[in-house]
Amino acid sequence: MDDEYNRSEETDAPDEKLECIKKKLYHLQLDVDQCLICAEGYQPKNVMNFFQHKRAWLATLHEVAKMVAQLEPEKQPQGANYLVAAYYHLGTSCSWTEMWHYSYAILREGLPFAQKAGNGKALARYVREMNYYANGPRMTLPMLDCRTVAELDALLKAESAVGDGSPKETSHRTSGNTSDAAPRETGRAARRNVGTATRRETGSAHEEKKEDHGCLLKLLGVIVFIAVLWLL
Repeated sequence: MDDEYNRSEETDAPDEKLECIKKKLYHLQLDVDQCLICAEGYQPKNVMNFFQHKRAWLATLHEVAKMVAQLEPEKQPQGANYLVAAYYHLGTSCSWTEMWHYSYAILREGLPFAQKAGNGKALARYVREMNYYANGPRMTLPMLDCRTVAELDALLKAESAVGDGSPKETSHRTSGNTSDAAPRETGRAARRNVGTATRRETGSAHEEKKEDHGCLLKLLGVIVFIAVLWLL
């Protein structure tokens, strides 16, 4: 399929910018072939090589994408042809099952260029290949929503952080402090309420005693007045 894209809509007259794009992508695909060997027993090394070179490979693809965007409108489809061929080559080179989510993300990132290339037959094959990797054993709905490799990297990083329990630990510590603070606050409030109630009860009793003492004094005064009258 790489050749199908590279052969499509080529012009007889070579274009300097197109030739530069083609050369950059040619060296990229050679590097991929040297690092990712589709043979039995190379899987562990392939995984290591993929993650070692992934950033550089994607940087080259992104650089070429900018170059394609700067081409004259009539030459952009051919530039997109070269670019999508490189995306396809890299994506299908991640052929071991555990890496299909990266194959899908790479092809998904290159899909706009496959559409811009204007090669209907090649586009249909490209989409079929992308859908094939979408059924990988590790694929999830959030992974299927990733439109670029960068989005997939961010998703996997977030899932890894959740799996390590870091956010949960933070949440646990926060909730622990809150739950510890609540009983302390409740205890202080309870003591305030008890103290207020005690003061109210003490004050009420004191007022009642004052009223009783006043009544007793009045009664004693009446008795003394009657006794004085009787003595007279």
